Amino acid sequence: MPKGESKSVHSEQFPFFQELLVATRKGAGVTQVAMARALEKSQQYVSHVENGDVRLDYLQLRKWLAACDVSIVDFAVELERRLQKAGL
Repeated sequence: MPKGESKSVHSEQFPFFQELLVATRKGAGVTQVAMARALEKSQQYVSHVENGDVRLDYLQLRKWLAACDVSIVDFAVELERRLQKAGL
């Protein structure tokens, strides 16, 4: 990583990603326990992801969203809308 750049979890955009991730799960009526089952992970893992302690790669995000019956494209469009609204 070039000097002066920080990880995305420290960016001002990351809270928008986290908020949308949680809202997507909750909006789909999926509990943390059900998400954990879908991901073949523990409920604690889901909690760590939602708290920003663990980052998802693209394929993990895709699987998360599939458990919510949401396309990654729709998620990306909504995230961009929220970031633009915030001027980011």
